[in-house]
Amino acid sequence: MIFGLESGLTCFECSSTASHKECQEHQQEVTCKGSMDDRCYYASMQQTSQDGSSVTKRFKHGCINNKDCSNTANIFDECTSTRQCEVRCCSENLCNEGNVIL
Repeated sequence: MIFGLESGLTCFECSSTASHKECQEHQQEVTCKGSMDDRCYYASMQQTSQDGSSVTKRFKHGCINNKDCSNTANIFDECTSTRQCEVRCCSENLCNEGNVIL
């Protein structure tokens, strides 16, 4: 019998297009799948329209590989030079409850 590998790390997982607070209100504890997901993360993305009339925001918490912590495009496909993106990673159980400010 073959069992899937897990890192043993427990992280909060959520996503929201409204606010970080809403993400936190709906977060769940998850055990990271795969031995490569060895970090918890919290991330945010913000984009202002060219005319400044609207702002799009996204917030996420979850599991990630340490090598992907510095590459926001691995979390938000939309992260480019025209958008503000921030990712913070940590290595302790449930350490990604913190707030990302943009």
